[in-house]
Amino acid sequence: MKPIALIGFMGSGKTTVGQMLAQEVSKPCVDLDEAIETREGRPITDIFATEGEDYFRQLEYNVLQEFAREDVIVATGGGIVKEEANRKVLRHDFLTVWLHISYETVAKRLEGDTTRPLWQQPEHVKRALYDSRLSLYESCAETIVEVDHKSLPTLIKEVKRYITVI
Repeated sequence: MKPIALIGFMGSGKTTVGQMLAQEVSKPCVDLDEAIETREGRPITDIFATEGEDYFRQLEYNVLQEFAREDVIVATGGGIVKEEANRKVLRHDFLTVWLHISYETVAKRLEGDTTRPLWQQPEHVKRALYDSRLSLYESCAETIVEVDHKSLPTLIKEVKRYITVI
């Protein structure tokens, strides 16, 4: 079976769903951003600040490709879909599940969050970022699970239902 990739905007619950799903199906869960930080020995914010986004996106692609050959659940970063190369790997090498969340729910979940640099922007910039990624998520998702107004156990059940059918 292909590895599973969870994609979606920041705050959609990729890491939380991935960790709980991993327990349910007895597979390891890998947070892609954490894997990159471990490999580089520094936080992503430092990578962006010193090496730039292009360097980070290349790391992201390399690590994603490595996990494409393993029986794992990968919780991706929200921006993974920016690069066509990543979308191609997600489409061809993973069972890719888009955790779709409305902008309004993201805004509620991330209110006061200062740990996400891209969220520290004016409202119109955050909304434009959200809108710009929707079609990218859709282009590489094999299925979409709606996040809004659902409990974590319900989300896990929906994702599990999909991955066990394949």
